[in-house]
Amino acid sequence: FTCTRLLVADEVHQMGSESNRVNLDSFKGSLGLSATPERIYDPEGTQWIFDFVGPTVFEFGLAEAIIKGFLCRYNYHIHIVNFTDAEMVEYYEIMELMAKTYARGGILSEDSSTANSSIGPLLRRRQELIGSASGKLPALRTEIVRILEREGSSALNNTLVYASSENFEEIMRLLSVELGLKLARFTFRENISERRRILDDFSNKRIKIILAKKCLDMGVDMPATKNAFILASSSNPMEFIQRRGRVLRPFPGKTHAEIHDFFVLPPSGHRISKYDTMLVERELKRAIEFSQTASNYAQCHSVLSEISDRYDLHHL
Repeated sequence: FTCTRLLVADEVHQMGSESNRVNLDSFKGSLGLSATPERIYDPEGTQWIFDFVGPTVFEFGLAEAIIKGFLCRYNYHIHIVNFTDAEMVEYYEIMELMAKTYARGGILSEDSSTANSSIGPLLRRRQELIGSASGKLPALRTEIVRILEREGSSALNNTLVYASSENFEEIMRLLSVELGLKLARFTFRENISERRRILDDFSNKRIKIILAKKCLDMGVDMPATKNAFILASSSNPMEFIQRRGRVLRPFPGKTHAEIHDFFVLPPSGHRISKYDTMLVERELKRAIEFSQTASNYAQCHSVLSEISDRYDLHHL
């Protein structure tokens, strides 16, 4: 009798971190599952995954999953937000520091195992600045009020809002205090029983909105979600693809989903520099990915083409 040890790894991209690449030699076979198998900014970890698990043997794309009914259709709404002049200056400062760090041989990685590297804090500062751009709050208020006035409060049932740490409390005050919407926060502070209660209340419409941080990116199933407002923008496919996945799961009575993305541009009328273009390119990559399988693709394409023309980013 021969016993073969087989490792089946869900969310296999997590295995590529330096801390997870240990004590796996005893497995004689492996199978990895992930919507995002490549680790952004971590080519070494990505290569380790494909060396250990092997090449891709099967793919089931999002478009096919929607057509066959495994995921629901969705509309993608792009909300343009401009940096203020002060935010743009801060962005320039971060980018200059990053350029100097690259020149000194800094390691480009956002992985927790290299959190002490010189480039990591700059990457996080950049993401925090974009995620908490001051124009996002009024843009969110405008869209929520528009929905309430045109469609009524029931249109906001089963809504998920992704916020950054920097504007989390402001968004919570806007939604719960100013607009009077019943919500729950879903962060690392809530224990397992609290999370279960929140998800149950959400599915049964006892609360309308879950306001979340990164802890909803993976591993939490909430198929009742019909609307998503993504304010914590990210250029990391492991984050934005996983976030889209939270919204597209089928659920009784759910025929489609609405995804609202807050897209950051330089200040209006701003003279375009290389850093402006890098900012827009970062945002465009995510928006193009989201728009390609959206039911309102033509509308999205018109908006994104105009931005691509303005910043000469036709190659994306």
